[in-house]
Amino acid sequence: MMRLFAGIMLIGLLLASNTHAQWYGRISIESGYDDNMFRNYSAVDALSSDFSFMYGYFPTDANFAINYSGSLTTFSEYPERLYTTHTLGSSYALTYGENANNTLTLLVAGNARFDRQDYEIYDYRQVLGSASLKHQLFNNLPLLLSYRARHRSYPYFGELSYLEHFASIGTMAFFETRTSIRVQADLGIKNYSSSFRSATDPGIDGFMADGSGLTLEGGGPGGNGNGGNNDGGSNSGGSSSGGGPLNSGGAGRMGINHGGQQLGMEQGVEYLMYDDPSTAQLSAWINIGQSVTEFTGLSLRLLQRWNLTDRGRAFVGGAVDFIGEEELFDDPYSYESSELSLTLTQILPWSMKLRTGGFYLFKEYDYPATLDYSDPAAALRSDDRMGGWLTVEKTIGGKWLLFSGLDLSLGYVYLRNQSNTSYYDYSSNALTFGIRTNL
Repeated sequence: MMRLFAGIMLIGLLLASNTHAQWYGRISIESGYDDNMFRNYSAVDALSSDFSFMYGYFPTDANFAINYSGSLTTFSEYPERLYTTHTLGSSYALTYGENANNTLTLLVAGNARFDRQDYEIYDYRQVLGSASLKHQLFNNLPLLLSYRARHRSYPYFGELSYLEHFASIGTMAFFETRTSIRVQADLGIKNYSSSFRSATDPGIDGFMADGSGLTLEGGGPGGNGNGGNNDGGSNSGGSSSGGGPLNSGGAGRMGINHGGQQLGMEQGVEYLMYDDPSTAQLSAWINIGQSVTEFTGLSLRLLQRWNLTDRGRAFVGGAVDFIGEEELFDDPYSYESSELSLTLTQILPWSMKLRTGGFYLFKEYDYPATLDYSDPAAALRSDDRMGGWLTVEKTIGGKWLLFSGLDLSLGYVYLRNQSNTSYYDYSSNALTFGIRTNL
């Protein structure tokens, strides 16, 4: 996979030496240190590096574009965690009607992630298509409509594969006070590829059907509800009570039992699933931007999520892994939240820019803080996440060989996640340095 990534980058560099202005590329390298690299209670520090490459055709006299982007991520102390991501996409934009600001934009893209053998469970393949409409109503007030459909497939854990429909409606306005306001409402619907199937069902993707792969807590359907022979650990009394795999309104968990830390996860990790393979969520947000001076700007964003059905699927238990694949461990459909963020942008002398901000999220989940469905009095999991960040960027002009300009960045992020589930109570400090140049 590294050879493939290097080959694509080399082709891009060769093309860049003979191209016109309608071709555009970018290479960036970012390295950093994090005292809790994988965002979990074990607080393991590590160094990581991201190598990114983008190259595409963006003609100035046409309404379409096509481009490829890829990245390679490595970890100093964990070479087995190396992975790459790849995206190939194309877009087409057109204007309609008497108003030149009326636009329709169509986008199609394919994405894939490839990990080494120990972490293949994070691999995915994805295709998506979207249509975005901007229609001027009156007094330069636009109507913003969009629809996106995407299908994501996890080859080594098919129970998390899904088809998502995501629709949005919104508008934005600008005022003489140099204030901008944008509001938007979003509706997302996920249809998972399958409902629950027991471990003896040979149709479970990527796992043994003889009980050594996925098994129900409590020993499977008809189990005794006390954890049975589940080697996954952290059973907390099991989640089934002899009547079958599902309870508590259709919620249940299955242990991932390969013994020890395999599939890139610890023993205590379990899979949260439901008998209903669909879920829906409504969200709304408002973003207020204010230009304070010619060189200073503020942005405030408020977002609220409401679950129409509590059916998000995710891995729960003894690990959190946002570096691995956030959607696997903290599916946004699995919680409701109130979110607030504030960003300050300051243009500095000598072609420098400073951006800083803070954020706060209050998240409520639909499963117990103890991860134990056998206790009906158990409080549901809730998290308070807060933090701040700062980035300083410096632009250096000029051309070197095939490269044009150089952007340097230095950043810091602090994150604190307070939870009534000990697995998810952690903090982190991250420092990064990045270099980017255009082709």
